[in-house]
Amino acid sequence: MALVAALVLFGSTFAFLGGQWIHSGLPWPDAYNSALALDASGRPHVVWGTVDLMYGTFSGVGWSSEVVDVDISVDSISIGLDSFGHAHIAYGAWNRSGDHVTSDRNIKYATNAGGNWAVSYVAYGAFAPSIAVDSTARAHLAYVQQTPGYPFDRRASYRVLSGGVWSSVLWLPSGASEAGRITLDSRDYAYIPIHDVVPGYATNRLGTWQVIRLDSEIEPQSVPSLVVGSHEDLHMSYTAWSPSDQSRVLRYATNASGSWMFFTLDRLENTNSDLAVIAQSPSGRLQIMYNDFRAAPEASISTLRHAIQQREGWSLSVVSSNAFLEDLSSFAIGPGDKAHVVYVQDARAVGRPASESSVVYATKGLDGSILATFLIENAIVFAVEMLVVALALKKALQGRRKRPRMVTRAKADP
Repeated sequence: MALVAALVLFGSTFAFLGGQWIHSGLPWPDAYNSALALDASGRPHVVWGTVDLMYGTFSGVGWSSEVVDVDISVDSISIGLDSFGHAHIAYGAWNRSGDHVTSDRNIKYATNAGGNWAVSYVAYGAFAPSIAVDSTARAHLAYVQQTPGYPFDRRASYRVLSGGVWSSVLWLPSGASEAGRITLDSRDYAYIPIHDVVPGYATNRLGTWQVIRLDSEIEPQSVPSLVVGSHEDLHMSYTAWSPSDQSRVLRYATNASGSWMFFTLDRLENTNSDLAVIAQSPSGRLQIMYNDFRAAPEASISTLRHAIQQREGWSLSVVSSNAFLEDLSSFAIGPGDKAHVVYVQDARAVGRPASESSVVYATKGLDGSILATFLIENAIVFAVEMLVVALALKKALQGRRKRPRMVTRAKADP
């Protein structure tokens, strides 16, 4: 009976927790940039860092922690996984000279596919990397780089790693000066969101690269985020300035109906431009994680917000106050529509310096295997406690039965 009671108690507890965000700090709290990917079982793989680049996976109890690269001053990060669960990481790294960071930014690539971490340079004078791994374990890489011979011009670039060799650099068509997170469709064609006057994307779906621009009615303020649906339909999110609302808004765009349609999902507090990352679950449900900055005495502080697609519109909620997304590869959805996110908890909101901000992992509920383990472990503990209480109670009752009766005789009045 104790075991059954324990299962009911903890089952009801986690039925409640399954709808709440569970937050877990990463092993190195002084990190800033971070990225996230889920393997086939839905287990999160996270990479994070400031001066050193770290990698870890979550067991449900705690994080593992491995050093990938050191003394590099991490700029931005993206991670993809192959079918074996091996990590492929692209990250920006500032050059360092002693204790000083120079103005040169480069792109590096790291993987543990060979058993140990192998690190190499991919591009110099480049930034904003994004990586995706296709069905044949090829790594597709997008990043932004200065145009050769034009120091004030920059363009998005694309390369593919196949058989251990990187392809030559392919400069995307004119107009793709800011690149978002690369994504692949079911046939391994690439889609790269771009930001240049109007939101859009570049793709090689038709064999040659082309740029498609969207939503000319509104001014984008963040690099778009894009996912490809099961029917090759596209879904995009971004923040933008709305002339009609005279405010910054969260926008969602899709061509699922055959033509592009645009929707305003939320009105944001001020005009800071920042991230809105869209992701799609295996069931096809869409979710968006986005920053909503508000004014503060010394700096703008963000609230991390979450939008979930419903049958009738979208539901909006808060994930964490004083928190923000730092990288486009920081949000993913696993089996059961379970969201996973890594974000920065801003120390400035409590009067501390920004250098004391930390990276936090959060998920909405626990995986089934983790939940089962928790229930079993706690049910055993609860059952043992109930048994101890029952034995103590039984002993107390037995002692009371064996205690001799005390007979008190009333004395007669003199």
